[in-house]
Amino acid sequence: MKNALLLVGILLMFSCGSTPKQSSGLFTAPSSGKAGSKITVTYTSPMSSKVKDRAWVTIVGKTKSDKTWGKWKYVEDNAASTELTCPKVAGEYEIRLHTGYPKKSYNVVARQDFTVK
Repeated sequence: MKNALLLVGILLMFSCGSTPKQSSGLFTAPSSGKAGSKITVTYTSPMSSKVKDRAWVTIVGKTKSDKTWGKWKYVEDNAASTELTCPKVAGEYEIRLHTGYPKKSYNVVARQDFTVK
């Protein structure tokens, strides 16, 4: 299974011209992507995201506060990965993983620099 996920990650790298980068041990994702393209955030272990304790992932401007969100999705419970759409405007962003929603509306537990080309 891990080999299959690695292969999918490698194929995605080549399809959007990006390179993977590790972020605080909770997920891996490309370090860059083309405006409007799809990227995959892959979790290092299945991500818990129960109805009253949701995890969500977003791509947001690098200098924006932790209470700001951009393109985002809830993480499915026990998900191995989540697909996000890159912003349409080139620039410097972060991929941020939040947990604990709705008790904690904003709770960044991991982040990674991301460049939209």
